[in-house]
Amino acid sequence: MKNPGRLNFLSRKEENKTILLPSGPAISCRRDAYLFTLIELLVVISIIVILAGMLLPALGSARKKAHSISCLNKLKNIGLAVAMYGGDNNGYFPGLNTGSAPFYTEIPPYLKSGNTVASFQIFICPSDHVRINYATTDVSRKRSYTLNTNMTHEHEGNLPNEANNYNFVWNKPSRVPVPSEKLYKSDGIGSSLGTLDQQCFPLGLNYWCYPFKDGSSASDGGLDFRHGGSVNLLFADFHVAGRKVQELRYQRKLVTPWSALW
Repeated sequence: MKNPGRLNFLSRKEENKTILLPSGPAISCRRDAYLFTLIELLVVISIIVILAGMLLPALGSARKKAHSISCLNKLKNIGLAVAMYGGDNNGYFPGLNTGSAPFYTEIPPYLKSGNTVASFQIFICPSDHVRINYATTDVSRKRSYTLNTNMTHEHEGNLPNEANNYNFVWNKPSRVPVPSEKLYKSDGIGSSLGTLDQQCFPLGLNYWCYPFKDGSSASDGGLDFRHGGSVNLLFADFHVAGRKVQELRYQRKLVTPWSALW
């Protein structure tokens, strides 16, 4: 006789497990009762896709910001190396970065960089995808940063101790008026109207390049606004900063000492 004040339990085996069930109507213990239905699975997948769509742009933006900061740090280290070079060479700027490119023989010892792509990373901007993706071992096509051709010790191969005002007015940082406003080095690119090799050729930074020249466009080559519409710059006092194109357009006084008619 059943005791109405107590629940009676029945013992049954399912999948090698003993389960105690209260007597009464049968209770389903099938595993498929706990599986997702197709609709539930699709809802979960949709939520994941929405979240990914929200997060990926933020991650991409963070990556670009990190690349820009890395680029600024490289320019800052190059500036410190140029300052040390001046301390050893009567205050002069290094030579040009085009032609025989004495800049790339005079400055590397201060940066412990070499003449191979692997040891040349200090001169390669992480956002310079044109040069990074160019399959060449020629380091002259891997130089992401252009140089103000007015700020150099040499002209026609002159050595530092032969430099004078006849060569360049701005051949020393001390001779540059308001050096915190004058551009020494920057993100640079060649004309996109030529071959890929020509586009990767290191241009000089001067009044005749984009965006300083009247009517010039990005396809002409010059400064490369590769950081979300900004260009990273190393100034003649060796501080670094980013600028938008509207801050630099036609501002030739930032790159040349000559008051000429262009």
